[in-house]
Amino acid sequence: MSTQHDFGEFLTKKGLFYEIVPEGDKTIYKVSSYEIPNGGYAGKTISIGFPIPKDFPTVAPYGIHVKSDGVITEDVQAGKNASILGTEWKFWSRTVNNWNDPEKRNCQYYFDHVNRWLELR
Repeated sequence: MSTQHDFGEFLTKKGLFYEIVPEGDKTIYKVSSYEIPNGGYAGKTISIGFPIPKDFPTVAPYGIHVKSDGVITEDVQAGKNASILGTEWKFWSRTVNNWNDPEKRNCQYYFDHVNRWLELR
């Protein structure tokens, strides 16, 4: 089973460099150069923060922090709030569907889910 620490190793295997930002009962893995893989903004680079709870994967990750520097120009779905990462950042309040399925409680499933959020339908 994965752990919070495993998420950092997962990002490293994906070739992503990150900074760790502690936040209460979770750790935010902040990636300064994240290329959106799919959708209308595919190929564009943003900064993203993945908030991973201390008891991951038992507890599902919730939402993401996004700093788009004007890359994402449309007003995406509701649920964008202030972020603890700074005024240029927004916290996207999102839940990860189907987390109670043991086969989906892992780094890859969360990562894929976030990428679907970034498709901005």
